[in-house]
Amino acid sequence: MRYSPLRGRHRQPGFTLLEVMIALAVLAVAAAGLISSVSQNIRQSGALEERTVALWLAQNQITELQVRHEFPEAGRRTEKVEMAGREWELTLETTETSHPGLRRVEVGVAAARDDFRRERSSIVTVTAFLGAPTEAAQ
Repeated sequence: MRYSPLRGRHRQPGFTLLEVMIALAVLAVAAAGLISSVSQNIRQSGALEERTVALWLAQNQITELQVRHEFPEAGRRTEKVEMAGREWELTLETTETSHPGLRRVEVGVAAARDDFRRERSSIVTVTAFLGAPTEAAQ
């Protein structure tokens, strides 16, 4: 008996073109979601690193004032420092309190200004209260 194309078709094993295209579409959607998730994770890691370094800088500044037994005058000062390969801007704002031997010191840390960012806000702000040094501590 001879094979006739009209009589019966022998089906070959494998996937049809439609099945392959659907599988590729599902894979593309999954890959896009994965890439989006990974890029968001990278952005969050960078922001977390920036906040961590800024917090260290603010705490270091407060600790320096305590170790030097400095009793800062009321006012505001800004200075630039470098840490972790970046330049940062520290703002120390000292205010008097109701107690004459106590000062409120607020340290704000921001990324150093550049030409592209005109509005700049502190990444972290740390507040401490420093007492006037005693004669034994000096």
